[in-house]
Amino acid sequence: LGSRKVDSPQQCLGSWDYQWCTEMTQPFTQGTDKDLYFCPNGTYYAKQNCSRWDFPSLALGCEARWGVRPRKEWASTALASKRLPTASNIVFSNGLQDPWHPGGVLHNISDTVVAVVIPNGAHHIDLMFSDLVDAEYPDIGEARAVEAAHMRRWVREGGGAVLV
Repeated sequence: LGSRKVDSPQQCLGSWDYQWCTEMTQPFTQGTDKDLYFCPNGTYYAKQNCSRWDFPSLALGCEARWGVRPRKEWASTALASKRLPTASNIVFSNGLQDPWHPGGVLHNISDTVVAVVIPNGAHHIDLMFSDLVDAEYPDIGEARAVEAAHMRRWVREGGGAVLV
């Protein structure tokens, strides 16, 4: 993270940065020297090892910018991490082109808590409106079909009308 100084969090300079520092501290790198947001996974650019995560330095940056110290395990503690033994009827989707996918649920947890992995997808592409270009990426359409099938099953099992 850069070391920009702000007078107060209310300025909303880098609202994601403030949220990262207070709620969503995650062990993701900050990118490469060429790109601030992702570490190439080999799909389009040569794969790089961007696994160095210097939490102490990042925490000092949060203190300098926002006056808060991140709680390293807060997100997994507060959000139950991926430990979901009593959960049901959840479809997690993750596009492998999304730099956040390593923090997602990438494998089925049970028959009713499933993971849909979209190799050519990025951040919530499956929730966007369909586009003619989608035809070039059948995994996106397949993900939408799997998600819709699960939702139809949930409604059917719940005794409601089947979604069209």
